[in-house]
Formats: sequence, C-alpha cells, structure tokens
Amino acid sequence: MGEAAAVVALRGIAFSYRGGSGVRDLDLTASPGDIVALLGPNGAGKTTTIKMLAGLLLPSSGEILVDGRSRDVPALRRLVGYAPCGERGLYPRLSARDNLRLFAALHGLSRSLTQERVAATLRQVELDGVADKPVNALSRGMRQRLHIARALLHRPRLLLIDEPTLGVDPEAARGVRLLLKSLAADGAAVVLATNYLPEAADLCSRLVVLRDGRSIFSGPPGRLMEVCAGRTVSETLLRTGMTDEQVATALGGLGTVHVVRRGELCLVEVLAGENEAPDGERIARLLGAPSPSWHAVRAPNLEDAYSCLARENTE
Repeated sequence: MGEAAAVVALRGIAFSYRGGSGVRDLDLTASPGDIVALLGPNGAGKTTTIKMLAGLLLPSSGEILVDGRSRDVPALRRLVGYAPCGERGLYPRLSARDNLRLFAALHGLSRSLTQERVAATLRQVELDGVADKPVNALSRGMRQRLHIARALLHRPRLLLIDEPTLGVDPEAARGVRLLLKSLAADGAAVVLATNYLPEAADLCSRLVVLRDGRSIFSGPPGRLMEVCAGRTVSETLLRTGMTDEQVATALGGLGTVHVVRRGELCLVEVLAGENEAPDGERIARLLGAPSPSWHAVRAPNLEDAYSCLARENTE
C-alpha cells in the first residue's frame, strides 16, 4: 500500500536518552492489515519506537504522520492501542472484567458502551470464561491476552505490542499469534517489538531490523534471506577454552561466525560460500581443539540471515 493508505508513518524520527542510546533518522509505515515487527538487540531502539508511536515519548526531530497528515499527540493516542510488556499495566486484585471497565472509563466510553465493549472484547480474546477471576489468578498467557484486550477497548486502528509472547508457554503463544493475525485480517495495523525471530517470520508482513537506534533493514521476511543467498552453514560441536571473541577471530577468515556456548562445549556456526563450508576437523585445527563430536552442513535460515546482517553493520 502507498503512503496515503498508511495508518501511521514515521519520517526521520529521532529520540535521544541522556545516557546516549535512542533512535535516529528512522522511517516506518504501518497500513491496514500490516503486521510489522521491530527486531534488534536490547537497546537497539525497539521499545523507544513503540513508545513514540503510542505518544508516550515525543521525538526530538522528524514527524509522525497519521493518514498522511501531521497530527498532535492527542490525535495519535486516539488512534493507538498499546499493550506493554510484562506484569505492569493491570490491577492484579481486580477481575479481568473490572480491569477492562476501569480502562474503558479512562477512554471516556459511556456506561452502556462500556458494558457492550467489555463483553465483546473478552470474547474476542477468549477470556469470557475467566472474566470474573482476579488477574493474579490468571496464567501468563491469559494476562497477555488481557493486555491486548485493554488495548482494543476503544477500537484502535493501530495496535502496538511490546514482546507479545515473552514468558508465555508455546500453546498460549500460538493463541496470541492467532489473535494478532485475526486483528490484522479485520483491518488493524499492528506493530510489535520482539527478540524472537521465528515468531516475527510467522506473523509479519514486514520486518524492521534496528541496531544502535537506526534501521539496517526493512522488508518482508523473504527478502532478509537474500543476505544469505548462495551460502551454507557449517555447524561443529566441540570443546574449547577459547572465549567467543577468540573463536570468532580464529575463524573469521572462513565466513560469518556465531558461537552458542555451554561452558567449554561450543556449537560453532560458520556462514560461508556455497562451496566453501569448512569441515569439522578444519574448525578444530584452527581452534587447537580435539576432534569435534558432531559436524553438519545445512542451508541458512532466517536467524543466520539476521546474524549476518547484524555483523555486517558493526564491522
């Protein structure tokens, strides 16, 4: 969709914290039906971007466009539903229903409309069966859906979610993802911040990868895979006393190196050219390690593409 159809657009947005990190020169659009994921390491600017879209932080430069026009913060907040991460934002001793009644009142909904919206929203997030239980008696997945319900009460056109499935069990996480897909199918725009790449790939029409407050990639998940075009991944399991940095330095001439460690046991992944994947014995020799206990060569996945992109933007 073109910019005229975008629910919201950020143009050259910047925000700096006193400590240093923040967001700089960021462009982002979200249109009806979009699910956009903000990805990046902790401190990359994901939550800061979400809070600027929610009107909780004011950018130091750039502009926020709503329906193609610059709007003030009250107009932005009427457009947006925000579901924060974690336990904050709900009253644990109140029931799920009473929490939603309270937030409906804060949105200025009438008493009759509140009753209708609360009931409908509880059904929408499949919490109507536990509506009268206190929040502190609900599971983590139920509380996450209640956060989303709170954000949906005023029927926002843009839903913002920070870490939608953090700490949620797999079955509950699947329910949250299905809910977000259904909201997008009904015409909402969804922007979420996450550290979980497979979830983003499953959910999202577009990924925006942030690093040090700037965007280093924006596009559909399939296009991120182009970073790895024509490459293979060599995986070697071995023992070494080297640090991750020493391993990366020793193998740096072979390709992009990623290390997953448990004590001295390491899984060393090397993203190399299609016909250049090093064998396990070569990896072990370069590290001065015993013969590996396991070795395989596979096609790259989305996480490999993300790691390669991140490395290319720090070198």
